[in-house]
Amino acid sequence: MKIYIYPVESQFQPTHQNYVWPPQNQRPNCDFGVEQDFLWWIQKNPELLVDDIKDADWIYLPIFLNRRFINILDNEGHWGGGTEELAEKIYEVNKYEMPVFTISEADEFDLHPQIDWGDLTMFISSRRGNKGINIPLLSASHILPEVIPEKKYLASFVGSLITDGAREMMQDKLSGRDDCWVEHGGNGEEYFVNLMLESYIALCPRGKAAQSYRFYEAMQLGVVPMYISDEDCRPFRNWIDWDICSFWLTKADNISEYLDALNHKGKLLRMGCIAKYTYDEFLSYGNWEKFTIRELELL
Repeated sequence: MKIYIYPVESQFQPTHQNYVWPPQNQRPNCDFGVEQDFLWWIQKNPELLVDDIKDADWIYLPIFLNRRFINILDNEGHWGGGTEELAEKIYEVNKYEMPVFTISEADEFDLHPQIDWGDLTMFISSRRGNKGINIPLLSASHILPEVIPEKKYLASFVGSLITDGAREMMQDKLSGRDDCWVEHGGNGEEYFVNLMLESYIALCPRGKAAQSYRFYEAMQLGVVPMYISDEDCRPFRNWIDWDICSFWLTKADNISEYLDALNHKGKLLRMGCIAKYTYDEFLSYGNWEKFTIRELELL
């Protein structure tokens, strides 16, 4: 597998993001995501690279798509401007009639449907449509408390409950249970981290897109994530056994009964340890990229 990094102008690689999310990425030197991480990683692996495009199996287009989408406003002052320049660059690289791939935190196929993407392969952290290859949705590591709190809840969630109705259903189905905590709101990183550490299971419903930061935040903290989504977008399933470190529900209507069947604390603690190991070794910054190469080899 040999890859040619397609040269792009600086306007396609903004040095910062005007709106940074999630909150822990607002700390100094944490304005960073999968798009920047892949470019950093591939440059650290020169054995995969060629200087001549004719020697390449794949062209890598290193555009920081999410930063551009947020930073460049359209004529009405909304995110997602700069469409013409982006479309021209996609057309330019596709003229080589060679396989092209790029990395996108958001789903550019969905955000810019007016662009003719051609046969470009997009690795996407937060897919909305039915195109693209799933990769993890990563954020900066959380700061752990000096004393790790004891477990209090079988499962918990704190965050926005206002999406497409699925999160409200989760709250409704778990209301009245004293072993589960579901709360709408923020309350800051310390509260978020402590509540998750106090839980055996972190409830991770999808948002507007198919994945959530919370899923990977739970793994980083050693808590078993329960992914609630109509589609299973956990990445790299050819190489990662997700059943030993996470749960997946298509919807929340039977979540209470499902949790009753999982109320085995020792097993959940072991799964949390496996989740952390899986995150640290295979999904964290600088580690997930090797699986993108394997995915390319399968295409």
